Amino acid sequence: MSRRKREWLDQVMTRNITLHLKTDQTIEGLLVANYTDGVVLRSASLLNSGAPATPMAGEVYIPRSNVLMAQLEANGQTGSE
Repeated sequence: MSRRKREWLDQVMTRNITLHLKTDQTIEGLLVANYTDGVVLRSASLLNSGAPATPMAGEVYIPRSNVLMAQLEANGQTGSE
């Protein structure tokens, strides 16, 4: 497992990202690290269809192999604003 940070994302590491996972879950949070094998989110929430979001404590590591699709929010805007 490589933990080398991807330099091209250094400029956007303070932006919100929404990750749709292969497990049919969606997690939204602040992208703080992007590695070749996964990403780390802070202030993350598990989004629930038709229910309030569930806050996740601490930083959350998401393996890249579990990500189906990622949405990087433009200009720091989130889908909920």
